[in-house]
Amino acid sequence: MTDIQHYRERKDAHFKGPHSPLSSEKKQGFSGLKYYPVDEDYTFRLQADHDETLRIIEIQTNTEEMREYQVWGYVDVPFPQGVHRIELYVPVEEDDPQRLFVPFKDKTNGHTTYGGGRYIDAPLDGDEVLLDFNMAYNPYCAYDESWSCPLPPVANWIPFEVPAGEKAL
Repeated sequence: MTDIQHYRERKDAHFKGPHSPLSSEKKQGFSGLKYYPVDEDYTFRLQADHDETLRIIEIQTNTEEMREYQVWGYVDVPFPQGVHRIELYVPVEEDDPQRLFVPFKDKTNGHTTYGGGRYIDAPLDGDEVLLDFNMAYNPYCAYDESWSCPLPPVANWIPFEVPAGEKAL
């Protein structure tokens, strides 16, 4: 069993459990989340360009709140469709991140994936980052609008489909 399959099984079990973002009604008919097939063309181990200034930006949430993040840096991702630059973020209070927050939108949003965008938690090793779009996931607000979720900044709007990771229910 691959790490991705194991992750997906654990997530399905969580969604059936007491801390699920699904309502009781939605849990009753829940048979598992939907995913694209795993595609290695959407897994990247890249040298990140770290921005030592850690400039702070505000990211709007689906509930109109603003949250502060530091721009840790960026990577130029060599997607099969073409290279696209992605910004990498950390919460403002994070001093020594082990993972970077990567909210993104692509042309699947509102069609086969959640309209508000998806996230990746990207492991960081020095200045090397693992961006595995097969691990892209929907924020909890995709399942319950009462959750407050950061919306991907324009810098992370990918101008083509990224058919990897979690789909909409």
